[in-house]
Amino acid sequence: MTMGSREEVDVDVKALTAAYERRLASLKTKPNKPIAKLRRRLLSS
Repeated sequence: MTMGSREEVDVDVKALTAAYERRLASLKTKPNKPIAKLRRRLLSS
């Protein structure tokens, strides 16, 4: 990841990680969304 400033990337990574962890936590209670789809959406954004 070399796009944007180091700080911007760091903030993006932290925000994506937090959102991903929340999604994983909700998946454990109601596993009806495939993780691959969520992961693809996160990686493409």
